Amino acid sequence: MRRHHLAEAGEAEVDLRHAAGVAGCSKAALGMAPVSNQKFSYILSAIALLILLVACINFVTLSVGRSLQRAKEVGIRKVVGAMQTQLITQFIGEAILVTLIAMIMGVGLSYLN
Repeated sequence: MRRHHLAEAGEAEVDLRHAAGVAGCSKAALGMAPVSNQKFSYILSAIALLILLVACINFVTLSVGRSLQRAKEVGIRKVVGAMQTQLITQFIGEAILVTLIAMIMGVGLSYLN
């Protein structure tokens, strides 16, 4: 612990203490007030994972629904001579492209905040 006096700010006294591990501790490094409880970190992590799971299920559901609507296109492409690997590659490529666009938009929107 180091103490510094700030002459320009009057007779203020500043205490500098090492704050490593403050978030995981039950007592703060700068005092005895409770900072955080690990239970809350676990609860927030579980909520975040649940939101991600719901988003993945939603994406799969929308993709299947869209592919059922595109059954006519798939049939025509098969008649023309498209291989099964080409169709799979097209659908996976479209899914990855949509995911990347959504990720870029999400990162961009997060920087606006």
